[in-house]
Amino acid sequence: MNTALFNSVLRPEFKADQVDPNIWSVLPAAEREAPYDRMARAYDWLIGNSVYNKLVWGNWSKLYRDAATDAVRSAPEEGPILDCGCGSLIFTSAAYAPSHLERMILFDRSLGMMRRGSNRVRNATFVQGDALALPFVDASFGLTLSWGLAHIFGSASGLFAE
Repeated sequence: MNTALFNSVLRPEFKADQVDPNIWSVLPAAEREAPYDRMARAYDWLIGNSVYNKLVWGNWSKLYRDAATDAVRSAPEEGPILDCGCGSLIFTSAAYAPSHLERMILFDRSLGMMRRGSNRVRNATFVQGDALALPFVDASFGLTLSWGLAHIFGSASGLFAE
């Protein structure tokens, strides 16, 4: 975990509380529970299934892993990397190799999903928050990734604007 990096990109009006050894939350305690918390294990079982992905989404799981690997490899040398909506890292954990962890911030609304992800990727900085109200200083990331998040919102325009 790179606390200095996290503090350098966090807007001053946000307060971060450590909720697990490498997970921080910028949400008030009463708002930390999320629907995906209860279904994180089932999500991994279903979404992690290559056949399901091919039938429902038209992609093999390997394509997600390859795209994440290519994106991280092409990241600019300077600036941190943000994965907005990182989930449980079922597809991206291999791409987020230890050489990149010191400059990655993995962001999601669900603590349950991030807890599963933190078992896959150690020493990364995980941050719980709202993707429609990012707690980060504008233009502070060298690369921003988001895998499979836009379809969750009725309109993705707020997500893309953020």
